[in-house]
Amino acid sequence: IERESPLVPTSGEGISTLLKDGLAALD
Repeated sequence: IERESPLVPTSGEGISTLLKDGLAALD
């Protein structure tokens, strides 16, 4: 059974959030 994971969003907004978080981690 697959569940929607808040840590791995598949929506465009989710991806943008992941990218922002990634950039913040690299900064």
